[in-house]
Amino acid sequence: MATYTQTGQNNGAGADDALFLKMYGGEVLASFNATNIMDQYHLSNTYDSGKTFQFPKIGRASAAYWDGSSELTGLTIPNSEVVIQIDDLLYHDTYIREIDELRDHVSKRQEYARQQGEAIANAYDQNVLRVGVLASRAAATITSQSGDAGTEITDADANTNGASLAASLFTAATNLDDKFVPQGDRYCFVKPQQYYLLAQTTDVINKDWGGDGSYGEGLVHQVANIKIINTTNLPTADDSANSGIPSEYRGDFSNNVALIMRPEAVRTCKLMGMKTEMDYKTEWQGTHMVAKKLCGHGINMPESAVSIKTA
Repeated sequence: MATYTQTGQNNGAGADDALFLKMYGGEVLASFNATNIMDQYHLSNTYDSGKTFQFPKIGRASAAYWDGSSELTGLTIPNSEVVIQIDDLLYHDTYIREIDELRDHVSKRQEYARQQGEAIANAYDQNVLRVGVLASRAAATITSQSGDAGTEITDADANTNGASLAASLFTAATNLDDKFVPQGDRYCFVKPQQYYLLAQTTDVINKDWGGDGSYGEGLVHQVANIKIINTTNLPTADDSANSGIPSEYRGDFSNNVALIMRPEAVRTCKLMGMKTEMDYKTEWQGTHMVAKKLCGHGINMPESAVSIKTA
């Protein structure tokens, strides 16, 4: 009878998968961190427990003139709040049968771990970007400041014309300026097709005009002081009836071309970061691998979000 080398056993004793858990968890986390981009472009908070979280929203004060003939009785500053709810568990799980692992000439666990991390990172980024587009469609949080609603710009050929898309980015910058949105840390998220259209638009990258990028390398860094981010996760489908995502993130994004926002436009509340579990199931004669994350996303400041659509 053959003697197997138990690659998951710690010092040749104990459970035969004792070492797999650490390796598996590290692989998933590394894959998530390598794929996820949206954490750095929006606000997030981490908590130990809770179902919903409330954040105060303070409106802008308005100054007035005093002629000295009456007492100062006080001017109001409007207030409201933002409420963000935690979603159901975001996860991916898979079973690996022991007999299949023994028969296979290569180990699949590392690749499965990578796929799980990428799947959760992509779902997370897609939901953050969906909320960003919904923020651009949202009414003002402070009702007395209706001008602080999100902004949608219609540009019929923005998806096929780099110069037209660039012009709409200047319009977006103007809208943000008009709403007193700070000029730094503005980001535009576009899919690869639109990103490379911008990179081929010589006005955008022409250094004689103060452009920033490279035609040869297919790079474009910013337009109208808005940094350009290339991502496949920008929503461009009709998700209004997509039961695979929470109802708060649903909408028709089929005409969406670009999302411009500052980090405060969207907020995420986290109860659990990336976590992994692995357990050998005797009844299934295989190993159950689970990667999961528990969080929720919500509109925070709609005035800081602008979307560009074709219709």
